[in-house]
Amino acid sequence: MLDRFALYAPAVASVHGTVSLLVEHGTGPRLAETFAGLTVHHGPGAWIVLPPSYGVRWEMPPEPLRPLPHTLAIRPRLERVLTPACRSGELP
Repeated sequence: MLDRFALYAPAVASVHGTVSLLVEHGTGPRLAETFAGLTVHHGPGAWIVLPPSYGVRWEMPPEPLRPLPHTLAIRPRLERVLTPACRSGELP
């Protein structure tokens, strides 16, 4: 869905309907402050399952040598996607 907005945000999708965005180190908590119901995994104890593990696939794979995006760079486009989803009940 984010590819419609010409947004580079590597993401992993799971069979459970969740999507994990990979962002610049230390910037993830800023998204949790912006979007209610959004879970942010960060810090040394946080982890996500990456492909080719069972039940997950790359929605948008990271590009070699391209840095992960800062959340401030992607937040405006995420708002365009997540705000209507929250209003419609697709997200908590």
